[in-house]
Amino acid sequence: MTMEEQLHSRLANLGVAEIAAAPADSDAPAGMKYSLSLVVRLSDAVVEGIEGQPTHSYFHHYRTVNAFLDQAVLAAGMLLQQNGWNYLPVGASQSINTPGKYYEGLYSHKKAACRAGLGGMGRSNLFLHRLWGPRVRLGTLFTDCPLPGLELPQCENPCTGCNACVAACPAQALTGNDLPQNDAARELRIDPAACSEHMKRAYQHIGRGAVCGVCMAVCPVGQPAKKPADGILMRCICEDDPDLVCGKIYSARLLKDGWCAVVGENGKEYSYPPELFEEA
Repeated sequence: MTMEEQLHSRLANLGVAEIAAAPADSDAPAGMKYSLSLVVRLSDAVVEGIEGQPTHSYFHHYRTVNAFLDQAVLAAGMLLQQNGWNYLPVGASQSINTPGKYYEGLYSHKKAACRAGLGGMGRSNLFLHRLWGPRVRLGTLFTDCPLPGLELPQCENPCTGCNACVAACPAQALTGNDLPQNDAARELRIDPAACSEHMKRAYQHIGRGAVCGVCMAVCPVGQPAKKPADGILMRCICEDDPDLVCGKIYSARLLKDGWCAVVGENGKEYSYPPELFEEA
């Protein structure tokens, strides 16, 4: 097995949803050739429980998933080291808080995941996975091992520009700027101090103000479709229809001719041929 196949097998067996890699950039630690991104899906049931403020369930889930990511990154690093390669892990949720790096970690998990082709940045300043939207947590490690077999093509930014996150933000910390590029300065999307200070002030009773999650919960990207009484759930596999999002799950009504009646991204129902979908 190649190193990429070994990493994929080890991490998939642990429960990691997806991994991808990208050549290291100029901000990477010296001597490291690749960044490896790990994706873990959050519980839809936990996220759906966030209505205007975080919940105790979300705070517990957030901490548990972060701990799992750190263990998964460690497992990947140990596998690399056993095969003669070096690795450097990035904490799943660790702020450095040194001059010039307030509210930042050792390296941006979002940046690594975007560069690896896993998704893009939303107006919420959250990473949006191309299938699961913001309902994920990320892990990152750097290695001197080349991992071209884990590179993905760059995908379009999943953000729809609906501004639901901007309107729902209890801290009014989001600018709403239209920034399709993933590498735009963070401050063009969010006031991180306003976000952090609001959490610490308003949610002391939930993890001493460490989480919020409101912008994540209202984001339409990655929301599970509700199964209709007279229909089924279908995943779009079409990449070039302007009213559909490839990989998104839609509620569909099966028509007599075998076509699917689906409400597209423009809010209107159209009939589509069945080859554009697969059953979810």
